[in-house]
Amino acid sequence: MLREFDVLVIGGGPAGLAAAAEAARFGLSVALVERDRVGGTALWTGAVPMRALLDCAAVADTVRRAPGFGIQVGDPRVDFAAVLERVRTVVRAIQPRRSPERLRKLGIEVFGAEASFVDRETVAVGDETVRAKRIFLATGSRPDVPAVDGLAETGFLTHERLWDLDRLPASLVVLGGTPTGIQVAQALARLGSQVTLVEKKDRLLEGQDGELAGMLAESLQAEGVHILTGAEVIQVLRRGDGKVMAVRTGEERRETEAEEIFIAAGRAPNVEALHLEATDIETTRVGVVVDGRFRTTERHVWAIGDANGKLFGSRAAEIQARAAVHDALFPWSRQVNLERVARLLATDPALARAGLTEEQARRRFGDDVKVYRHPLTEVDRAVCRARTAGMVKLIADRRGRLVGGHILGAEAGEMLPALARAVAAREPADGFTARFHAYPTVAEGMLLASRRAREEAFYSGRRLALLKKLARWWV
Repeated sequence: MLREFDVLVIGGGPAGLAAAAEAARFGLSVALVERDRVGGTALWTGAVPMRALLDCAAVADTVRRAPGFGIQVGDPRVDFAAVLERVRTVVRAIQPRRSPERLRKLGIEVFGAEASFVDRETVAVGDETVRAKRIFLATGSRPDVPAVDGLAETGFLTHERLWDLDRLPASLVVLGGTPTGIQVAQALARLGSQVTLVEKKDRLLEGQDGELAGMLAESLQAEGVHILTGAEVIQVLRRGDGKVMAVRTGEERRETEAEEIFIAAGRAPNVEALHLEATDIETTRVGVVVDGRFRTTERHVWAIGDANGKLFGSRAAEIQARAAVHDALFPWSRQVNLERVARLLATDPALARAGLTEEQARRRFGDDVKVYRHPLTEVDRAVCRARTAGMVKLIADRRGRLVGGHILGAEAGEMLPALARAVAAREPADGFTARFHAYPTVAEGMLLASRRAREEAFYSGRRLALLKKLARWWV
């Protein structure tokens, strides 16, 4: 039987849910297809459980740090099974807000089946056939497992399998200095594993601000995570009850043995089951090829979220989804500049980013870039909390307008919205000095960094000399 809809969304993760809800808002007939569980990776094996795991690990870390606050409690005893049950409890509490029942109340028809193209306009959904005027691919991504000798035979974990463990690994090698790899490394190290993090590139988080990424790496090392960069994995094998990862660093071969190996080396798009060969949709290893409006090489099909590989993350997926729906319905809609989309790495300290990194800004603007820093060691609230690892960093063009902002700190996620708004609006770097900041708060770090910009702009050079003359004359 052929079913016809105005809009068909394939994939029920953050991008698919946002696209379906946005289209339904305008009174269109909408169908959403999800082959597994509505909510996608973000809810079931990605962002939500990972953040819950990190919160559990943060409690263990707080207990260890308690003597520094005059509280004697002893070393924490971690019940890993109870930790994972806590994670599942969090997921169950959030799931109803992303349930098929809630979607149906919005007028969205939900199909629990695999979707595959029959031709350019027709999609097989289980035993049914669906045709739609507008189609949105939101099939997400999966861990990209590298082709390493012996890896498949030896066995490994990914974020999809982590939650099935029955006990905490005594030792762990994490392959990949990606956000997921770093989060797993920190969480399991805080819970009691001996963790080694292996990264092929010369530093972690190559796309993030190099200075703050380096500070984050130092913080992880201080917690006991061994970081090995510039290391190419050449072999994985079993040795007794353990697993051995052999890497090459320069001309040297090194081996690291652990109970488990966790793969976080990148993402691959979930497109194989779609049978895109029945269409003119083009793909690469990274994802579905799209233009600036997320439209594919088929003019009535858009690819959003992880499926296009442009920018990973739940919030980025939702932004793309709404922009794509508006483009499909209202052609005069503005394009989304993903470069301006703020992002957060939920480690401890967390790493927040809005706009350009210092490296990107210098490539674009040359020596005219202005950088203003304020370390958390000089933010009173951070000192009170003994959370002084980090910095606020503001990046401005030659006119003093913000083109980027970065925060490494325990409260970075709470401070990011204000920073992102300022960067998106290209506000003056000294603009935070005109806003109220309660004392003492960690957010005061933005004020103090901004004050450095104000001092440079108004209280230096000839202007300062003139102000000094006026002050002496008036007094």
